[in-house]
Amino acid sequence: MRLLAFLLYSLSAVLPDAEEGILLKKIGEQILRFQTKDGAILMKPCEENENYLIPYFSNFASIGLSIAYKATKEEKYLKSAKAWLEWYVKHLNPDGTIYDYKGSPSELNPTMDYDSSDAYAGTFITAIWFAYSVKPDKLFLKKIYPAVKKAIEGIKLTLQDDNLTFAKLTHPVKYLMDNVETWQGLHYAGKIAELLGFRDDARYFSQLASSMLDSLEKQFWDAENHCYAWAIYTNGAKASGLKRWYPEQMANLMAIAWLPPSSRRKELYVFLRKELVTKIKQGADELIWWAMASQGAGAKEDTELFLFKLLKGDFLSLPPYQLGHLARIIYCEGKGEREGFNQNSLKE
Repeated sequence: MRLLAFLLYSLSAVLPDAEEGILLKKIGEQILRFQTKDGAILMKPCEENENYLIPYFSNFASIGLSIAYKATKEEKYLKSAKAWLEWYVKHLNPDGTIYDYKGSPSELNPTMDYDSSDAYAGTFITAIWFAYSVKPDKLFLKKIYPAVKKAIEGIKLTLQDDNLTFAKLTHPVKYLMDNVETWQGLHYAGKIAELLGFRDDARYFSQLASSMLDSLEKQFWDAENHCYAWAIYTNGAKASGLKRWYPEQMANLMAIAWLPPSSRRKELYVFLRKELVTKIKQGADELIWWAMASQGAGAKEDTELFLFKLLKGDFLSLPPYQLGHLARIIYCEGKGEREGFNQNSLKE
């Protein structure tokens, strides 16, 4: 019996139905409480009249819905994930950006601003990839592909000569987290283009991703502090260190979780665990990122421990984007896979 199965079995006193499929169904149902009839995924439950929507976070929630479908085969979850993606497409600005929204669930209004143009676009493309991965459908990809290309244009708005992106034109700072998420989106855009037979696009997107990853490794790595810097400013100065949970520690855990496996990131995980694990406050946000980073580093027993602690708590009270992260951890750990899904299972 897998240790994960044993841990879930050990939870039976708290969660009598604690098995993977039922857990992911519960997560899917909870995320649906935040989705409006037209597909928008809000930050508060739909019954809350004063509400708001941040597309970046909604993208992660939709990944949770896609995974709930993968685990349960209940079509409503995948339909809801795609409904969000369609909402995003309808609200894209001509330049590939998308605004945050606020108001009542039935009348959301754009704030005319967004936190970032690079990470919103990157996570949108990643959410598309997950929706496709759980049930390969090239017609879906063909329909949404123009939006993928528009999102790429949103990324290129702040793409600099060093192959890294600023958060947005009005905030010219290169953030580690934004560039990790943007790299991931470019990486999946290349796969999407390849699947659809757009070879020139596939080469271009893949080259953008490769160049960004190379620059990320060279420019963000801080050998003196043995970690990634979390920001680079226009004058070349770097903000680094590991004193604070956010953004320093979290940014480094995200890099370990979502960038390709490497000896550097495995060594970084071991270093962080030695230096910081006793300081973890056991809150869901920290446990989620430690769990995802441990998956990225291949530290299976650590993942199972962090997941066990998460599931012992009131995990269904988490916001929808964190439920999306949790679904990702549960499914990928249960299947013995890393951040994505087995690529061999995606061929039609």
